[in-house]
This record gives sequence, C-alpha cells and structure tokens, in this order.
Amino acid sequence: MKSHRVKLGKILSPFGIKGMVNVYLYVGYDFNWNAVPRIFVGKEGAVAKTTSVLSLQTHKYTRINLAGVTDRNQAESLKGAFLWIEKADLPALPDNEFYECQLIGSDVFLMDRTRVGQVRRIIDTGDTQIFGIKTDAGETLIPINEENIHEMRPGEIVIHPIEGLLELNNSPC
Repeated sequence: MKSHRVKLGKILSPFGIKGMVNVYLYVGYDFNWNAVPRIFVGKEGAVAKTTSVLSLQTHKYTRINLAGVTDRNQAESLKGAFLWIEKADLPALPDNEFYECQLIGSDVFLMDRTRVGQVRRIIDTGDTQIFGIKTDAGETLIPINEENIHEMRPGEIVIHPIEGLLELNNSPC
C-alpha cells in the first residue's frame, strides 16, 4: 500500500526550556510552512499525533515550536520522531518544480523513448541533486541539470545524458 504521507524532517533534539526542537529538514528552507494546515509527529511505525508549527527559526538546524509542546520534557520525548504531511496538503510549487516524492518512482527514458529505468532515490550533494536510477545493469547516477534532463514531470523523465555517462555510471545495486 502506498503511503499518503511525506516526511518533512526528523526531530534531533530539544532546544531550550520552552519546548522548541531542532529538526533536520528533508524539504528546503524555502518550504512554505504557513500553507500547511497540519502536520503529524511520530516515530517510525507508531501512531502519529496531529499538530501544527507555531514558529520556525533557521540556525545550524531548523528550530520549530510545535503546538502542544510547551516544555523541554515534552520536546525530549519527541527526539527521533518524524514530521509528516499528507500529500494532499503539500503547498503548491511554481511551474516545473516538483517535490522529491513526486519524482521517486518515475520512469526514465532517453530522447528516442528507450527506457533507462526508474528513479529510486534523489541524492542531494549540496551543489546539485542526482537521480539514482535503477536499471537492468544496476544503478545509474544522473545529475539533475539542463545538460542531462530534457523533460521532467511526475511519472516520466526524459534524459539526454552527456556521452558515456550511462555506461560509466552503471554499478550493481
């Protein structure tokens, strides 16, 4: 069964005495938290509680104040928990921008419609992002840039990789 929720981040530790938590985000710093009606907080496999973000600060880590978390003890109990959102509640993005969860599982084709494989992961190197594409030969890594990506939309990505990139990058999964 496919999940209808997307992980936004993981709670690392409490911060201060008023219930704030340090969070490692899986979304960009420009994520529109004000457009999110509710989030879910819980550890993997456990029942998640519904809450909302009251405030957010960006420092070394992102610090979030969650509704209902008012002291350090409550914040400490959330250590290791994930922040989730319903896919339907994801804020709209500008044209030609997508959430990673919309691209994972997309079929990848060459310009001549030859199927290369399927996107299994997206690696963020800091400078660029890279598709990890599962192929018959293993895994191929394709940088996400104008040189390699011809067309991209959820479900289908068309690539025109630089010469030799597909052969160079095939490695066992």
